[in-house]
Amino acid sequence: MYLRHFNENDYLELTKYYMPNLKEEQFKQIIREWNLLKYKNKFFEIFAIVENRQIVGMISLYQHTSTVVSEGVEIFKPFRNKGLATKSILLIQNIAKFYGYKVITVQVARKNIASIKLHKKLEFEIYHEFISLKENRQLLFGYVTTNS
Repeated sequence: MYLRHFNENDYLELTKYYMPNLKEEQFKQIIREWNLLKYKNKFFEIFAIVENRQIVGMISLYQHTSTVVSEGVEIFKPFRNKGLATKSILLIQNIAKFYGYKVITVQVARKNIASIKLHKKLEFEIYHEFISLKENRQLLFGYVTTNS
């Protein structure tokens, strides 16, 4: 399994699992925007998670401050429960550390038991519990990338 940036040719494979109603040109435009490495003037990087030459999900980093970044992972349904999220998060932790981030955060819905277990297993700590704007209970996890 490895991570790589998306390219415009990925749209056909992606539409099987992600935003299936988008037209080809709309999807290609989204991929072009992803590859700008910015969102709302902050660093943003999204990777395809590839297993056996097939895109099985995506994982991203989004900068909050010069030392804090959030991680977001999605494994597409047919590929879940195979350890791919664990492997992807371990890789993204190394990338975040390489980029100089000290803390990785992730927001998880309280009802997403699998994601909560995953992040606890990977030594993320619960920083805060809150109600989102959509009135869903959320947990904010944090992970320190370095001891310095």
